Amino acid sequence: MKSYRRTRVWWLGLFVCAAAQPAAAITLQVDYTYDTSNFFGAGNPQGAAAGAQAKATLEAAASYFSSILTDSFSAIQTPAQYHSTFPNSNGTVTWTWHESFSNPSTGADVTISNPTVAANKYIIYAGGSNLTGTTVGVGAVGGFDWSSNITGANQFTPSDINTINATTDSFSAAVETRGQASGFAAWGGAISFDNTARNWHFDNTTAPAAGETDFSSVALHELLHALGFGETNGGSPVTPWESFVSGNVFIGNNSEGANGFQPVPLSADLAHWAQGTNSVVYGTSIAQETVMTPSINDGQRKKVTTLDVAALKDIGWSVISPPGVNGDYNADGVVDARDYIVWRDHLGQSFAMPNDTTPGTVTQADYNVWRSNFGAGAGSGSGSLGEGSAVPEPASAVLLVFGWIALASCRSRRATSRPGR
Repeated sequence: MKSYRRTRVWWLGLFVCAAAQPAAAITLQVDYTYDTSNFFGAGNPQGAAAGAQAKATLEAAASYFSSILTDSFSAIQTPAQYHSTFPNSNGTVTWTWHESFSNPSTGADVTISNPTVAANKYIIYAGGSNLTGTTVGVGAVGGFDWSSNITGANQFTPSDINTINATTDSFSAAVETRGQASGFAAWGGAISFDNTARNWHFDNTTAPAAGETDFSSVALHELLHALGFGETNGGSPVTPWESFVSGNVFIGNNSEGANGFQPVPLSADLAHWAQGTNSVVYGTSIAQETVMTPSINDGQRKKVTTLDVAALKDIGWSVISPPGVNGDYNADGVVDARDYIVWRDHLGQSFAMPNDTTPGTVTQADYNVWRSNFGAGAGSGSGSLGEGSAVPEPASAVLLVFGWIALASCRSRRATSRPGR
């Protein structure tokens, strides 16, 4: 029998929020069990109404990600004990698993034994805590371990053994990979927000004023960390994020494609895009600094960008595609000279350009499409591909951000083989 353990700690961040969105497979479910300071209620330093608004905005941010993630996760449920059918044997097999995370109100380690996680649910424990310095939020993927154990006489029939092995394989797949053959998988994670006397702007339907820290932006940033963005282990095994980190840049194919086919510079902690990294709001041609830079300015709001979403794809999430623009060959949301360069560099080659109306070999016809759509952008009503509908937009007006520094995250995963566990 084997045991597998994965643990992860915390990160800092910011990002977008949303209104009701089209249904998708995965649902981010926010759990306030550990909000012991009642940050999302009457215990909020700015009052009960502010706490309720913070909760509404966090739920909107979670809803946004639920609307664009299309993975299907199996449920996690501990199997019932199995009793040997071998004559006069009292052999019994039990299975167990634990989810672990940092308490969002105290920072203490929390371990929950044998929780049931419903299919297609991704649990996010949320709360408020006294964060130090200029840190306004932290977030991370949760850890886990599972094991199987034999008690009593180790005597089982061949049929018993087949049943036990099948149960163990199914259980381990549910805990470790959520039943997926590939891609990112976890039960969920935890996020926390500063509950000191900070001047938060909690309303995601209005823009923050000067001197206000935009909660919507921070919530989206932290949720992205809880979805695996920037997850580092510092050892073995390598996390999905770390597998694309080379020196001080990120080299995932989707991220490079969204960055002009160039590696994406990272911040010093290797868990965020470098400050000043720009992209476009996902599903539009609106230019904006990415939400996953390491700091945010007061009075500023950000929305999730194409580059931020590209990183989710690289680490293994399945994401809905925004409406394309014919001739937008670098998929940055607008048809411009950069798309001509992509066409020119691959002319005559068998190359898959994004938003290519004649896939296959790059030809003069692709140039003609580019030329006829020059200046068009996603959401502009010009040159849009017929398939799909617009990517759901947050209900908020504008997203802005202000100065705080991201904390490096220390996360680890370990796989071990232990008899009887």
